[in-house]
Amino acid sequence: MSAVFLPPAPEAPARGKRAASPGLHAATPGILAMPSGRLLCAVELSGPDAKKLPGRRAQEAGRWFQGRVCASDDDGATWKVVAYCPFRGSSVFRALGDVYVLGTLDGAAWAMRSPDGGMSWSDPAEVFPRAGLVLATQRPAHWANRLFLAAQIASASSDPHAPAPKGIALLSAPDGVNLLQRKAWRLSPAAEGLSRLLPAISPGLAAVPFGSRPPAWNALAATVAPAGKFGFLKEETLVVTGASHLGRCHWSAFLVSDGEGAPRPAALGDGRSWAFFPRPGGHAEADWFFDTPSGKWFAVGDAEAAAVSPDGLPRAGLALYESLNALDWRRVRRIAPPGSRRPRAAVKGDTLFVAHTTAEGGVDVARVEAFRKEEK
Repeated sequence: MSAVFLPPAPEAPARGKRAASPGLHAATPGILAMPSGRLLCAVELSGPDAKKLPGRRAQEAGRWFQGRVCASDDDGATWKVVAYCPFRGSSVFRALGDVYVLGTLDGAAWAMRSPDGGMSWSDPAEVFPRAGLVLATQRPAHWANRLFLAAQIASASSDPHAPAPKGIALLSAPDGVNLLQRKAWRLSPAAEGLSRLLPAISPGLAAVPFGSRPPAWNALAATVAPAGKFGFLKEETLVVTGASHLGRCHWSAFLVSDGEGAPRPAALGDGRSWAFFPRPGGHAEADWFFDTPSGKWFAVGDAEAAAVSPDGLPRAGLALYESLNALDWRRVRRIAPPGSRRPRAAVKGDTLFVAHTTAEGGVDVARVEAFRKEEK
């Protein structure tokens, strides 16, 4: 384990008083492993002390926060801040040899670019105008010569007084252009919010039981499912997944897209709609990816389903899972201690690096050697 960010320790409480929360805490981190060996980690800090932070910061809905990009050249043993990014949900990725950090602020998409592997950065630029977007930290999907990221966006409603649940749209740009150009980006039509989408397709839905609250999207990600490697899908498909709040923590929701229209439910061979699949972590934030060398899916999620302590933190920490079809998962090994949450993974050779938040509100990076091999 190595610490990217350690929150300052709160002052000791007076006798009989409850311990204070840290003045700074981190949201879901993003991580990238460079061909050079450098690791980059995007961290978003918020809390009552965020306004006092040195360096560039921003305010949204009355709350201050600061995005940071940290770099390590010793496999995560030590980290240094190399940039400040004043937007939220920062994803860090490579495109055309450059490194980008992309996030949202006040409903618009913003980005920064580094031409030298993450050491120097452009000024932040608005790359897609305000459209009510919310981007979760994710790695873009490379498909059909485009980059795709999943975005939450307010759904249309025929009732102007009804609350507008968040639907899904795909924000994309051509693979091979300067992604700081506003004209490079486009937004697909939006699918309805999950709570509205499911009743419309429920007669033939291959579903799981709902919980006590309406189903909703959370922690979205777009990924490419190779042919024959995702459940019942036979062809290579762009899949948009999200934690689903359906009352069973090992199920997630998903839609498919042809890359042009709005995401839509997938159809089984008999015509029924298929909108759910099991994934470790389920409605908790988890990360997963297809590993071409092994031909397997890997996922990082809760080490035990529904193992949650009274304060809402996972008891068992995080574990690594593998699957051949994204339907049947097998736990490979435990990789992070209790209280670890919101994992994001990056691969460098045979090593897996997992950035995650800690019970104290910081960000650590776990290093898993030979992650494709079962632990003895």
